[in-house]
Amino acid sequence: MARILVLIMIVSSLAPLIRFSNHSLRYYFFILLLIDTLIIILGRVFEIHLPWKEYYLFSHLILIPFLPGMRILSKIGALSFPLFYLLINTDENSILISLIIIFSFLTAYFVHSLVDSIRKEGFLYYYLIPLIITNVALIFYNYLYYTNIYFFTVSIPYWLLLFTALNLIIAYLGPDKKNRVLKQTQVLMNYENLDEKINKLLTQKEQEVLQLLLQQKTNKEISKLLYVGIRTVESYLYNIKEKLDLPNVKELRKFILAYKNKLNTQEQSSKK
Repeated sequence: MARILVLIMIVSSLAPLIRFSNHSLRYYFFILLLIDTLIIILGRVFEIHLPWKEYYLFSHLILIPFLPGMRILSKIGALSFPLFYLLINTDENSILISLIIIFSFLTAYFVHSLVDSIRKEGFLYYYLIPLIITNVALIFYNYLYYTNIYFFTVSIPYWLLLFTALNLIIAYLGPDKKNRVLKQTQVLMNYENLDEKINKLLTQKEQEVLQLLLQQKTNKEISKLLYVGIRTVESYLYNIKEKLDLPNVKELRKFILAYKNKLNTQEQSSKK
């Protein structure tokens, strides 16, 4: 029974790889699939039984450099800590603790990705939730082996079913299923260098229109000050809205108000 469940779990690991084939996490899913497939092929076909704890430890250490969007220093730190711990203690328990450290790091990585996507894009990407659950489950999985080997052995089929279900959920959700949590105005306000972003996105004329909007000028007043027609002003407003990824001009006006308040706060703090 356990062997069948293991094979089903490995097949289910193929689903996220196919679903995320054009995503930055494709290497993550590929290495996970490779880890499980290799240990099964070597064990069942060639009867080469690897010490699974050491194998899983070093294969997951290989996984860390392929995590997207992480600074090199963070990756070095994530690799160094469990390796340094193993240099001090090389017994079986140390390997399990190192695995727990790695899965804790992966949990933190995906939690950070979830928070970051909300803060910077305003969207909650659903696939990150089962990825977090998977790595939390792996922490408990290894902890159970460390504390209660009998209960661990008895519960293996349930763990395999859980990981299979999580693989299928990740594949079903895919990289595109998301929900807007923050309005785009709030997302823009979260940028530390908002002025720099605006200067990069907008043309000189659009920046002039934006500055006049900050001064609470109407479209008619902007038209007179820039010596252009009302329709030209409306065209500038539309372009600004599109470039800032705002849904409508009403939201643009809200952004202008929030942006003005932010500038006033920055000006007051600089005076202090």
